[in-house]
Amino acid sequence: MFTPALDRWETEPELLGRFDVDDIATEALLFQTGYLTVKHIEEPMLGYRLYTLGFPNQEVETSLNHALLPVLGLENAPRERKTLFTYLRAHDLAGLEAHLKALYAGLPHDWYRNNPIARYEGHYASVFYSHFAALGVNVTVEDASHHGKVDMTVDFAGHLYLFEFKVVEQLPEGSALE
Repeated sequence: MFTPALDRWETEPELLGRFDVDDIATEALLFQTGYLTVKHIEEPMLGYRLYTLGFPNQEVETSLNHALLPVLGLENAPRERKTLFTYLRAHDLAGLEAHLKALYAGLPHDWYRNNPIARYEGHYASVFYSHFAALGVNVTVEDASHHGKVDMTVDFAGHLYLFEFKVVEQLPEGSALE
């Protein structure tokens, strides 16, 4: 799941009302537990409704990302958030770069062995997004303007940090971190 997409998840109303403990759709679970709410209702044709779900507020988004970080491989999330906050507050780009490299280096290797997830940009973007969103900072993903599109923008204390994610398969393993 691409975690930034949770704030603009489209679904049909029937999926939100269906509740089968053994087979519940992710959007239904997040909706019924209050992590997502209906942000927009569209009726593209008579009798067919499409709901756009999103976080009810930043506190809920932060809370969910706190819960997701251990699942994404951040075992010591509170310490990692404190370190991230320290580098952002000091506008220490070298420290921020080292922190983010260490963040990925700390993800369990078994997640990538015999698993194609490492080939997908969305995986890396989800880890970044959840790490910053759990801190409660303003994060914008896939931000498009007349200049182009940036994968992720972090707005912290009047400073904008721009992130572009690329997975390059032709390079030797680990080259993306150099």
